[in-house]
Amino acid sequence: MSHTPEYIKGPKGDRGPQGIPGKKGDEGIQGIQGFDGEKGDQGEEGEVGPEGIQGPIGLEGERGLKGEKGDRGPKGEKGESGTSGRDGKDAVLDYAKIEKTSAFALKKHEKDFDHTKIDPFLLGTKKINESGMEKGMYLQYNGNELVYATIQQVAQQIAPYWMRPGFTLPSQTGNSGKFLTTNGTESSWATVSGSVATDAIWDAKGDLAVGTGANTASKLSVGTDGHVLTADSSQATGVKWAAASGGGSGITRDIASISSPATLGATASTDYVRFVSGTTTVTLPTAVGNTNMYTVKNTGVGVVTVATTSAQTIDGSSTASLPVANTSIDLISDNANWRVV
Repeated sequence: MSHTPEYIKGPKGDRGPQGIPGKKGDEGIQGIQGFDGEKGDQGEEGEVGPEGIQGPIGLEGERGLKGEKGDRGPKGEKGESGTSGRDGKDAVLDYAKIEKTSAFALKKHEKDFDHTKIDPFLLGTKKINESGMEKGMYLQYNGNELVYATIQQVAQQIAPYWMRPGFTLPSQTGNSGKFLTTNGTESSWATVSGSVATDAIWDAKGDLAVGTGANTASKLSVGTDGHVLTADSSQATGVKWAAASGGGSGITRDIASISSPATLGATASTDYVRFVSGTTTVTLPTAVGNTNMYTVKNTGVGVVTVATTSAQTIDGSSTASLPVANTSIDLISDNANWRVV
């Protein structure tokens, strides 16, 4: 009988040194994206950036309506006194009428007559010549002394020369349309030479006469439709016909009141304004190539409809409506459709 020896387990030995690391394994598949985190708090407001460059100046707006008349201004200060009146040297027409020749009347005349109007230098110590004084005469200065004269004598001095005694008009027979002239010695009838309406300078409708210097003029023929008269010093006449520049308005307005359906015009450089009463429709022309402004106002109690042509739109709609009185709409083309401005 054989016998197997029994081994007894000894104590655990010390841990051996770490082995050499193995090679890195292949990268694993990316995992599923996680859920979004909660929104963070709003950050602080940043500083104001630097001021941008000034943009170009916009187009000039339309001229506004004329304002109401202002209040009357305060009364101005009193002006300076005028110059003194003429003295007795020119007092040929100064006179005073004598109504009666009684002693009382003469005394009253001396009291009422303003002797301050008589230049003492002219009168001096002279006594008024009362010879031939009668009722109805006038006291008059004849250039030398104060005398009494009849109304006929006074009239001869104050009347126009053609009303004075001795003056006779030339015969009027056969002189219709002529004017009275004089050569310094005698009067006669004369004919106006030439006529503006038949002057040889005119050749065609629209011709203008333009001054080119002292007492000289030249013809300026009519320009192209829509052109305006413009100053130009390089031209012989100093002016010329030219297309209206962008700086001026060059715009006309077509204003009318209507109460029945109407289609608005499309004349270039024309703004159309329609005051509409009653329920009706106003149709715009085509927007293509149209640069006009169109204004429609409801002035009644009906509903005003603004329609288009060629399936064009007004801010995306086929029509615009003004159902309330005293409301209005301004429209302008974008070259394809209409826009409310």
